[in-house]
Amino acid sequence: MNDRADIYLLYSIIENILRTAETPAGFGNYLSEQIKSLIGVVTVSVYSYDEVDEHFVNLGVCPTRNSDFAKQPELQMLLQNFVGETRNLYLEMNPDSPYKKEFQELNLDNILIMPLTIAEHFEGLILLCNVFDNHNIKNIIETFTRISSLAAIVLRNSKLYNNLEKNVKKRTEELQKKNEEYRRIYKDMLIAKETAEENERYLLKLIKKSPLPMVITDENQDIELFNTKFTKLFGYTTQDVRKAERWWQIFYPDENYRNLVKNSWNTAFENAIENNTDVGMQIWDMTTKKGEERTCEFYMVPLGKKNLLIINDITEQRRDRVRLNRAKNEAEQAQILFNSFMKHAPIYAYIENEKHEQIYHNHRVWNLFNDKNYNPFSTNELFDDKQSEILRVASGKILKRESQYEEVEFSTTFDDKLKEEIWVKDIIFPIQMPNGRVLLGGIAIDVTQEKLVKEGLLQHQSQLEKLVKLRTRELEELNENLRRANIALNIQKTELQNTLENLHKTQTQLIQSEKMASLGILVAGVAHEINNPVNFINSSLTGIKNNLEYLSAYLKSYREPDIKSEQGLDEIKIKGKEANLDDILEMFKRSVEIIEIGIQRTTKIVKSLRSFARSDEKELSRYNIHENIDNTLLILYNQYKNHIEVKKNYNTIPLITCYPGQINQVVMNVLTNAIHAIKEKGTITITTENIDKQTIAIIIEDDGEGISSEVLGHIFDPFYTTKAVGKGTGLGLSISYNIIKEHKGEIHVNSTKGKGSCFKIILPITQNKPT
Repeated sequence: MNDRADIYLLYSIIENILRTAETPAGFGNYLSEQIKSLIGVVTVSVYSYDEVDEHFVNLGVCPTRNSDFAKQPELQMLLQNFVGETRNLYLEMNPDSPYKKEFQELNLDNILIMPLTIAEHFEGLILLCNVFDNHNIKNIIETFTRISSLAAIVLRNSKLYNNLEKNVKKRTEELQKKNEEYRRIYKDMLIAKETAEENERYLLKLIKKSPLPMVITDENQDIELFNTKFTKLFGYTTQDVRKAERWWQIFYPDENYRNLVKNSWNTAFENAIENNTDVGMQIWDMTTKKGEERTCEFYMVPLGKKNLLIINDITEQRRDRVRLNRAKNEAEQAQILFNSFMKHAPIYAYIENEKHEQIYHNHRVWNLFNDKNYNPFSTNELFDDKQSEILRVASGKILKRESQYEEVEFSTTFDDKLKEEIWVKDIIFPIQMPNGRVLLGGIAIDVTQEKLVKEGLLQHQSQLEKLVKLRTRELEELNENLRRANIALNIQKTELQNTLENLHKTQTQLIQSEKMASLGILVAGVAHEINNPVNFINSSLTGIKNNLEYLSAYLKSYREPDIKSEQGLDEIKIKGKEANLDDILEMFKRSVEIIEIGIQRTTKIVKSLRSFARSDEKELSRYNIHENIDNTLLILYNQYKNHIEVKKNYNTIPLITCYPGQINQVVMNVLTNAIHAIKEKGTITITTENIDKQTIAIIIEDDGEGISSEVLGHIFDPFYTTKAVGKGTGLGLSISYNIIKEHKGEIHVNSTKGKGSCFKIILPITQNKPT
């Protein structure tokens, strides 16, 4: 070994990056040949470690005649002792060696093991067996230490290229073309290998044209070169980014993330210097010129005072993993839903192969065999020969692609698994597998009830046909009777029409009767109230009439013949004294005063009565509630004056717009019922109040007999009354209810049997004229 060989080996390994797109074996063979040509050794083997199967894979051996030796199981067992090793080891055969037995079996004098690791991740190793110049081991180990990390990266890249070649077939042709170009470059580099400047020039050329993004930095970490792939991926040229600080700012714009990356790299550099190891691989996100984030693997390779940063873009791989995981989760959720549906669906679901063996069946099918271990079971185990033949014929059409689905129906007990026979409708359909194989899917539905209903309908239809024939004869016999009856019905129809007209007249009369009943109350009250002042007037008129006779006789004495004689005048004076003219005049004066009082009282009663004479009015008008309540009380005074005290709690309320005669009728109906409810002594309390700015309330309470809960629910029903026959029509409160509703108001009643009743009438202050 010498410095020139050392440099040659370094460049050879770097050049081998171009070969990694082929196979790891190509890398192994090439590397073993190069080492064998530089170092005096019997055998050189390059191994890759398979973590999944936990064994070494021989990538190359030199000389090739020793390939069987490199694959011996004893050698594999020996190498297993060095899995995960990070240091170069030199072992010699001696009596105290723990590997004495293996050395003897393999005929080894010494071995030199060079682990290939990246960030302490064990990738494989290089094995040198029986080194001739064992006195120069130290120099060999130092040389291996310088190239081990780079060789590990080359090995890792060879694996990556190998995997990419398998997974991304689309790019195979493009990569092959590039490999040819790189091989030509490689041949040119071998020709120019005599001088270091030529080697460096070709090295830069290789880096520029590398299929992986690469960056060369100087000892201050400032940028010297971006290769073409880097510029194409990230959008920046070497002129755009010169200083290291500029690098951090544009590729890591988020300050927190930038500091995280810088600290990680600084720590990695410190550990590499302290432990004399490579920096190791790191994975970070970089932001392109377009603002897109790319996830990359970073490998730092020392080149003297400079550094080579090799970047492997794994963004698509990561996205593929995310999409794969998402698809996997969706598939798992779909499987859960499918299993849940199949477990609870009221169907028998199954899948069969070409031999009619069930390879899947849902929970309901499995329950048929919960006492046996059928898995799988065939159609013959479920059905008898006849049923199985039906299914085989239907399945055959599906398998021959003669039909997209087949539907069969038969009765079965599922090989006596059910206590009673059921009818099953089985729908069979093909399931096309990705490999072209066709399976049979089946969904069987219990149609027993449907079958029984159909059979019942058929029996019923047969019975109906018999009945129809029987009924036809009967109908023919009845047809004549119906014709005759039709004549009688026409006569009855005429009578019913007359009866209906009479009912309408009766209903009109009943409503009019209620009005007349109210009118009767009015007339009775008015008659009694008017009777007193009329009696006063009548008595006064009788006295006036009697005194007029005396006055008439006295006035006759003043006839002209009598006045002219003294005797006649004396007679007149005598008659005047007999008639007591002063008393007659005083009596006339008192009689006129009594008549005036009677007329005033009569006028007041008539005025009150006028408000009840407008029940059929068509126009809305302003209405004084207090004045009209007082008028109603005056009309009804004769009915309550001797045993009922009326209390008035009038609050200040506005005039309302309404049909006054109708509202008077409501107040009179409620007050009349309250008076009738008090048989002896009692009190009626009338309260008025404002509910809000739009509505007022009239509350009429009595302490009479009250209304039971059974009756309370019907008091507004037409014709409902608790009075004796002839005492009421049952229309008073019903008419009142409708009047209040037509006024957009409400009427409520609360009552307790034996304690009295409370009617609350709610009316709006204003009304809209009906359209």
